[in-house]
Amino acid sequence: KERGVKEMKASLIIRRDGAENPVEISPNHPGKFEGYAISLVEVRSDRYLNLYLGLQLTRKPGEPLFWTGVLGFLGFILVHLVQKWGRMGSP
Repeated sequence: KERGVKEMKASLIIRRDGAENPVEISPNHPGKFEGYAISLVEVRSDRYLNLYLGLQLTRKPGEPLFWTGVLGFLGFILVHLVQKWGRMGSP
């Protein structure tokens, strides 16, 4: 018989403005809430065998700026190619 942990999940309830928002997380599958990612990083027990969780809360504030830059760059390349092709066809 196999021993050990087969599956680990945590169910969280995040309260905001009086509303309860359930979030389920597990290792390598973070929960998402209002632009934040909540990850389960460790599960331990104290000397009295009470379990506690280690959670990590992350946010990527630069992501929209990055994608704006990518779209701007692609637009610049497209305009450049259209202008170049337009000059090649004129006498």
